[in-house]
Amino acid sequence: MLLSLAALALALVQWWPALRKLDATGFGDWQMVHHNWEAGRVALLRHGEWPLWDPYHCGGVTILGNPESQLYSPLFLLALPLGTTLAIKLFLVLHIAAALLGVYLWGRLDYDLPRVPALAAAVTWALSGCFAWDGAGGHATFLPFAFAPWILMCFERARESVAFLVATALLITLALFEGGTYPVPYFAVLLGFEVLRRMVTGPERSSPLVAAAAIGALVALCGAVRLIPIALSLGDTPRTVESTDALLPAELLEILTTREHGWFWKPHPYVWPEYGSYIGWAAVGLGALGLLAALGRGRRHLIAGVLLFALLTAGNLGALYPWPLLHQLPVFDSLRVPSRFAILLTLYVAILAAHGLAWLLARLPEHRAVTTLALVCVLAHTADLVHATQPIASLWRDPPITQQPPAKRFHQVSVSGVDYPKLFASFPQRNVGSGACYVGGMNWQVSPHIWHGDKAQARLARGKGRLLAIERTPHRITIGVELDEPATVVINQNHAPGFSASAGEMFEHRGRLAVAVPAGDRQLEVVYRPYWFLPSAVVSAVGLLLSVALIWRARRRSRGTSAAAA
Repeated sequence: MLLSLAALALALVQWWPALRKLDATGFGDWQMVHHNWEAGRVALLRHGEWPLWDPYHCGGVTILGNPESQLYSPLFLLALPLGTTLAIKLFLVLHIAAALLGVYLWGRLDYDLPRVPALAAAVTWALSGCFAWDGAGGHATFLPFAFAPWILMCFERARESVAFLVATALLITLALFEGGTYPVPYFAVLLGFEVLRRMVTGPERSSPLVAAAAIGALVALCGAVRLIPIALSLGDTPRTVESTDALLPAELLEILTTREHGWFWKPHPYVWPEYGSYIGWAAVGLGALGLLAALGRGRRHLIAGVLLFALLTAGNLGALYPWPLLHQLPVFDSLRVPSRFAILLTLYVAILAAHGLAWLLARLPEHRAVTTLALVCVLAHTADLVHATQPIASLWRDPPITQQPPAKRFHQVSVSGVDYPKLFASFPQRNVGSGACYVGGMNWQVSPHIWHGDKAQARLARGKGRLLAIERTPHRITIGVELDEPATVVINQNHAPGFSASAGEMFEHRGRLAVAVPAGDRQLEVVYRPYWFLPSAVVSAVGLLLSVALIWRARRRSRGTSAAAA
């Protein structure tokens, strides 16, 4: 408990600039993430609907099938009583605290490191430029990387107990529920590395592979409510990208040791926040010393880990390098920025730096003054990391979510001539939408024929009759129709699978949602109720219940074994 509180306190210190003004929102991609949280909160509290569809963005897009949606994270529930802005900031701080605590325990329990070196590893990784830029620039879906040391610890113990195998799967599932578009596939690489390492060095060559397969099966079961809709969504609108960026060895060193840098880094195609991974020269130097220490202590896998993730971070240096080969695989072919592997590179550098510091301390006299001096040095390193990253945390200064009353009826607005990226997080609260997109590279199909203005959100495109009152919630459009003959009713949003009508057949009309309605007077209801939601939710529920049962059985067996031994 004390360690948890200390980790939380340190995370609060680093991110104090973001917390100083509680209603300020984040810049960059945070507006996209914040919009998604707002869409979920408005759907639940204003309309009593579980958020599956977002009518406020891109002319209407799926929440259920959006890989970056975080509405299945348990921490999303904080947004209901606290509001989305404070909930998102707590989400950020809690993940940094989890990263701090995870690396400290990983060093202590798996590598038997003394307290001070383990602390050095924790602050080096969790307070690094990687997490700072992710937390400041809106890469909220990268924050589940904080689970990496926890996953490694659980997987290490999976050979001893099924409970830890299940815990590994649940952590990966949690990352999936938190929109872990990069963490989940990167965790697959991380576990693949661990499996290969154990198969090469361990006495039981096949058991790590069996454990990994069991973890994959559990993730598929527990995560079905996310995996199935995402697979269908990406099948409808594939997202594959080229990835040609590459970093030379000197540039790898630069991203680890540069405190301040201009926004652009020519000739690289991305802005500096995609590269900035500051841990400082002290950590790099101790990491180099840790390489020698790891050789002497039989921990060569740490050296292999640094080499693997350094090569992956370096990107497309040649056709046979790891990243170009990995990028040809499904899922990985939609990931465009290889430098994001720096989050795992810095994890291995941090644990090696801890080994280097432990090696130094072991060669000095065992005296309280030596330990105190080492602690002071680690605290100075911590202060340097905080000082380097707090200006990044200060970027949390965009406008608050609007508190103005929502529009009486939902409608689409034009964003021409306005600062759309700083406004659209407030669209759900305002009860307006837009055909404009800010979606992190997703290839949503947006109809160019959506109309703007506070006008009726449905029209007759064919047939005689009239449309009466039109009401809508995120998932339901209700239209009074009086038709003298069969007609086409066009709704002012994108066409998408999953919508059904109380009368007539759904079809696409110039990219928009349309219904071929029979003649007559009726209340037409168009509802977003995708057929795959309930089955995938049931599969996830079964997976979670199975996970709980396996943990309960493992704990009961462990208690029985302990009692018998006593």
